[in-house]
Amino acid sequence: MREWRIPLLNAVSHGRLGYGRTLHVRKATSQELSRWSANDLIRDVVPHRVLPQIQSVLVYRSRRAAAADDLDRELMVWFAGASLFAGPSRLVEAAFVEQWHRGPKDRGSRGHLIDTRIFPLSLPVPSAAPWRGAINLDTGRRSVVRALRAFRSNHRYLKQFHFALSRWFYSLNKERRTIEDAVLDLTIALESVFILQDECGDKGELLRERVAAFWFETEPTASTKRRKSFKWKLHEAYSVRSRVVHGDIVDAEKLNVTRNLFDQIMRELLHDFIAGYLAKFDPLGYRSPSGEEAQKPHDSLRSDRAV
Repeated sequence: MREWRIPLLNAVSHGRLGYGRTLHVRKATSQELSRWSANDLIRDVVPHRVLPQIQSVLVYRSRRAAAADDLDRELMVWFAGASLFAGPSRLVEAAFVEQWHRGPKDRGSRGHLIDTRIFPLSLPVPSAAPWRGAINLDTGRRSVVRALRAFRSNHRYLKQFHFALSRWFYSLNKERRTIEDAVLDLTIALESVFILQDECGDKGELLRERVAAFWFETEPTASTKRRKSFKWKLHEAYSVRSRVVHGDIVDAEKLNVTRNLFDQIMRELLHDFIAGYLAKFDPLGYRSPSGEEAQKPHDSLRSDRAV
């Protein structure tokens, strides 16, 4: 059996948390903390103020020798799901991973260490901690389990949703991604779900129409004014995206507004997918009521959506 042990830099659990047959979180042992403190590779990637604060370890187990694809997929979903359900602007951090082997003769022991590698999903690590207090994994465990199940399903657009999840997750890393990078990450994530690969036409218009139809899907009686206002916000946000792509310098406030809008939509989309509300999802089926045109907003985004 192979084990991948990933110390969590800013997330903790009060006990062992199971996420199915292959994944669980447990407390770090004193032997592990001592070993990590003495490892030069780990000390190179984890600031000295952060290393002592590691309390928990994510463990992935597999009996198969070649599980690289499964490992990458499961870990992406776990880290993105744990971050999604931790709340806005929270990112579960990791910096390195240990690979262990446990054979038949190791049943009574922890096995033997094969190697230690840099874990690339969240690098680089911020230089100071805690950032906003440790993330409590206990409260979001059930939601992360649902996320893992949803991304193992046979959904027609599973690949698109998984790709969108990864791009959304990368957009959270403010140490690695600029605001411009985040805007592009989030736009690509939305386009991957709402626009088919072989579709032609104005992507900005397609995205605006379909996202607006999705946004008000659960509120069919929303006023025309609110729908037009929301579509205008999408129009302005996509314009910011286009300016970034063409190398223009964009005002920081507009960049933040765009990132926050696209992030809010992506969170809503991922929540709905994980909850099973999008089992019959089809981007071609999202159309706004006829006669709607984008209108400069006079009201805010709806405040009653669970994001």
